[in-house]
Amino acid sequence: MEEVVLEKLQQAILDIVPDIKERHKVPADPNKKGRAASVHYTTIGVLMQLLQDQDRAASSEKQITLGKLRLYDSMHLNDPDEGNYLPRRIAAEPNYAWLAERRDNLEQDEIEGPLNQIAYMTSFVAGKKATDNLVFWRTYGCEGTGCSIECSVEIKYLQQVLYGDAVIRTIEILQPILDSLTPIVEATDDSVRGLLAATVWSSLRNVLHLYKSSAYDYENERRYVLLSSEVKDADICYEYQDKPFGLPRIRHYLERPELDFNDLLPSGSVITIGPCVPQPNHVRRRLSILANRALQGRPEIRTSGIPYRQV
Repeated sequence: MEEVVLEKLQQAILDIVPDIKERHKVPADPNKKGRAASVHYTTIGVLMQLLQDQDRAASSEKQITLGKLRLYDSMHLNDPDEGNYLPRRIAAEPNYAWLAERRDNLEQDEIEGPLNQIAYMTSFVAGKKATDNLVFWRTYGCEGTGCSIECSVEIKYLQQVLYGDAVIRTIEILQPILDSLTPIVEATDDSVRGLLAATVWSSLRNVLHLYKSSAYDYENERRYVLLSSEVKDADICYEYQDKPFGLPRIRHYLERPELDFNDLLPSGSVITIGPCVPQPNHVRRRLSILANRALQGRPEIRTSGIPYRQV
């Protein structure tokens, strides 16, 4: 009986997940054939590596593929509520407090919920001023010493992040199903409620990383997200990162063909050098040479127009 209830619950939620994901659709830009302009902030070193990899791939007699934006694991993102904002908001509703319950003796593979499901993602921001934005330089552009890359990304890989009270509409979509569980929840013990909660979160795992606090709504972020359950172990790469003020860390990342750098930068794209990059004209010339040699689209290389104290 218990298994039948869980199976029906899972299927009922999976049936409405497309309605929830509809809210996260990124619209295509006019005349872009299913693509949307989206800006990615990174370091100058990463950009140089991407361009050099593309140059090597273009000049090689062998068919090799290099130079892709990476999807990094979600364990080291700056939002401590990453992947848990939606569950926390739902469980804060008095009628759904049982969703906070979990069974400690469940195996990880059984619960695959927000607390243990790692995601791999790459992030973009959008908006008229996204390519040269002081807030983004400070938060994602290495304190102004990085760069922003205006990419053209296929919208089928992108999902819009929603912030703060936007979660209310998602709760409303889930409400009929959650309310139907009230008699079961009231008549069962903690272990069964834990199983029900685990089933709810497992069924929603494809959207858990698409909700954040309203404190982050300035980002207007769109993400390409893959769950760990969708990734083969053999495809995971590792990067050692030495931290100047803290313990070093090892980050997991993926490289995917749909994020090939040459494909992401068609004609008309713009790369902006951060406002605090030393010798910006020298860096711009070097990047222009690499970009013209390695990329078919030959993006425009600009320097930031934002006043920023040079260190």
